[in-house]
Amino acid sequence: MYFITLIILPFLLKQLNPENMDETFILTIITLTITVLAAVEIPRLMESGIIRTIFLSNIARSHFYRSQSLKYVVIFILSYLIGMTSLKIAFLDNVSWKWILERFWVYFIITVVYMLFAQWISIIFQRTVESLMSCLLLLYVATPVLNSYFKAAEFYQKLPFLYLEPKNMLTLDIVSIWYSSLLLIFCGAVFLYLGIRKVKRLEV
Repeated sequence: MYFITLIILPFLLKQLNPENMDETFILTIITLTITVLAAVEIPRLMESGIIRTIFLSNIARSHFYRSQSLKYVVIFILSYLIGMTSLKIAFLDNVSWKWILERFWVYFIITVVYMLFAQWISIIFQRTVESLMSCLLLLYVATPVLNSYFKAAEFYQKLPFLYLEPKNMLTLDIVSIWYSSLLLIFCGAVFLYLGIRKVKRLEV
């Protein structure tokens, strides 16, 4: 159903508003889906008891955690290829492959940071509802509010780690994009490290 939505959405968007084509709808669905998966999958499996035997050793725990992260990255790449290809077909004259590739790097970094953060939160709370609500509240409410505040206070250029909204990164020059991208990659690495460290100490 998820991949079918990615295929159909560009054509539906074309029928509803052909003059103002925007990839935001598709990429919001992709990012939100992967973030929700990362926030709820491990707690859901823990609550059901399915992965209790997996968490018998520290090695198995960390390997499972990393394999989950890799799975979400693969889902993003497949989702992006399917969604953007459908967008290209629907808006043949307005969308180029160069345009699609330019956005891949930005959305990839942001989605991975979202996913690693959500996965870390899921290990902290270990409960599906608490993990999901905490993650969505922090990422989709707190981040835009902070972005608006710091932009109004003219601190925006000094705090590029707040560029978690794709549109903000796409409006920057290449130097600012690389600077903020490196900081986001660092944040993602920290979230991954904290998650692996937490899952190794997890008692089930």
